[in-house]
Amino acid sequence: MFPLTEENKHVAQLLLNTGTCPRCIFRFCGVDFHAPYKLPYKELLNELQKFLETEKDELILEVMNPPPKKIRLQELEDSIDNLSQNGEGRISVSHVGSTASKNSNLNVCNVCLGILQEFC
Repeated sequence: MFPLTEENKHVAQLLLNTGTCPRCIFRFCGVDFHAPYKLPYKELLNELQKFLETEKDELILEVMNPPPKKIRLQELEDSIDNLSQNGEGRISVSHVGSTASKNSNLNVCNVCLGILQEFC
């Protein structure tokens, strides 16, 4: 038996979409028995995804996507250009972009910061 109820399905889906690991989703939803926490991460993730799959006839509520990061990067470029014209704070924009791309490749839980992800 899967530890989450239908009442927690929407919350679990939102948490999974934001990058929260299955163990933190269980913690947030109040799962208080230990068996699901002891399963391997990949098995937990597969079971959670199966639980969250919706039927074709079911209405899916879409959450509005946050504004794209491109806007923030353009603002950053503008502020960097202003700083470089004054001769202060020369930072290469390509370095900032490469750091952001490295961070986007990592799948680290935003709640436990990866501590519980590889627990088993």
